[in-house]
Amino acid sequence: MFWEGRTTIAGDMHPDRWCILREGGISILHRTIPDSNSGAEGFAALPAERDVLDEIRRLASRLRTENGSLPGDLDFNIPIGWEERIGHLDDRPIRRLIIFLRSTGCEWVEKTGGCTMCGFYCATARGREISAEEYIAQFEHVMDAVDLEDYPVVSIYNDGNIFNEREMPVAAIEKICSYINGYENIKKVVVESRIDYSPDEHVVRMKKALNGRQLEVAFGFESADPRVMNL
Repeated sequence: MFWEGRTTIAGDMHPDRWCILREGGISILHRTIPDSNSGAEGFAALPAERDVLDEIRRLASRLRTENGSLPGDLDFNIPIGWEERIGHLDDRPIRRLIIFLRSTGCEWVEKTGGCTMCGFYCATARGREISAEEYIAQFEHVMDAVDLEDYPVVSIYNDGNIFNEREMPVAAIEKICSYINGYENIKKVVVESRIDYSPDEHVVRMKKALNGRQLEVAFGFESADPRVMNL
């Protein structure tokens, strides 16, 4: 199947024409070019889809590098921040606290360059390992600033995968859970992780450490299209 359209610039028809050729379910953009000898139009394909994907990943990786280095005086005992939002528990609106821990950074970025639409890595330590003690100190900082008893739901995000031990030590999770157990009004804890970084034993261990509180694991769902997911 073939579609053809003209490009309009400043109200005038542009001399070049752009066409979309449907091949095997993949849209490939072509540009019509007059043949210098015969005047016949030809087609010059833009880069293949694989090459475009590789270029997008390369640009995303470069932008992460260029978007500033970590400040030399950054205190890893202090989290990125926290904020209150409206959440829901048992079909009722409630106060929800979201805590953004400054983490080592998503291992998926280190392995593959990361998801091109995600900028969270720039808020992390960008590969600098955060110790269990530093994670615990960050949570203690929030405890000193906010009364967690006011929040039935507490979300703890590390801009990565909380069940990946290379990103979040088990000792830090267990200590944070012990702190949460000191607040009777906290009914549910929300964390985030890729499915492939969430072995059952780690999830079960955190669930047990929360002494009967609800544990919600947010996996994220960007797309069902494998080509989009490969970005």
